[in-house]
Amino acid sequence: MRQSKVADVLSGAKTVFLRCGFEGASVDAIAEEAKVSKATLYAHSPSKNMLFLRVVQAECDRLSVEISRPLSRNDSPRAVLEQLSRRMIRLVLDDDYIRLLRTCTGAVSVLPEAG
Repeated sequence: MRQSKVADVLSGAKTVFLRCGFEGASVDAIAEEAKVSKATLYAHSPSKNMLFLRVVQAECDRLSVEISRPLSRNDSPRAVLEQLSRRMIRLVLDDDYIRLLRTCTGAVSVLPEAG
């Protein structure tokens, strides 16, 4: 599957999972949001559970990249810690991040891997 299709699937799935929760999200709604066929969706991920875990992993990867961005080496240790602290605070206050954590919490009873 092309990278753009994978991105479309993950973006559409994230939107639906955040809007409807794990249990309320349907494969039909995800395919419609992603503007792909159900066959394309299933080619990317064999189940809604796997798709949800891939969305969570993609979000974790995004946050990891954001946190790992290089910090200024010319600043004092205090300034570097302040930069890192501001970065972390921005991330944990991000609306999508908070909604995804809530969605994971709701999903963990039926999908323990989401915890």
